[in-house]
Amino acid sequence: MYPRRSPGYWGHQSGCKMGGDQRSSQQLEFVQRKGHTLTVDGKPFYFLGANAYWLMDIAKYSPGAVDKFFAHCNRWGLTVVRIWGFNYNMPQSHGKYYEPEFKAYDYVVDSADRHGVRLVIALGNTWRAYRSPEDWMKMAGRDPDKTTILDFYEDDKVKLIYQTHIRYMTSRLNTYSGKTYKSDPTIMMWDIMNEPRCPGKYTIYGCGVSVSS
Repeated sequence: MYPRRSPGYWGHQSGCKMGGDQRSSQQLEFVQRKGHTLTVDGKPFYFLGANAYWLMDIAKYSPGAVDKFFAHCNRWGLTVVRIWGFNYNMPQSHGKYYEPEFKAYDYVVDSADRHGVRLVIALGNTWRAYRSPEDWMKMAGRDPDKTTILDFYEDDKVKLIYQTHIRYMTSRLNTYSGKTYKSDPTIMMWDIMNEPRCPGKYTIYGCGVSVSS
């Protein structure tokens, strides 16, 4: 099912020509950071992008719809898309993932590659939908009703489980392209968490470091 709300568009000016450009990631360079500027091949990288968290759910039932989405991105000049890197079964439990769901995710990454669209992957969610801090605390044997968001950032066992998820995602071998996610320039960057909310003792940056280091 497509989302009932329209996708959110974000970014700067597009660095791509309008039209159905079918580039492969072999022609893409990794996006780099130089100070506060994103660069590709030493030149500033500007983009127009969309948020499409629902693509993995679409891929499970209609892979062709994923290709159609990225083809539309080519036509509209969207060069970056942000997607979620978690779901009801990603993970099912600590270190265990439902492979058919992950293969659908592989397809999304590969389709983006084939259409020359870069991805930003959010690795977790602040909100209860899909995978939230409460879920990670349950996996660690903690009662979410007796804990706060601060425990997610400070409990060593919870952090270990979340870090395991990060390592699993970044090291995943794509079953379509044969590339690990971390070696694929299609993936422009990793988002430690979707819309994080941090206690007063932490900055947003500090929260990210706490659960990912």
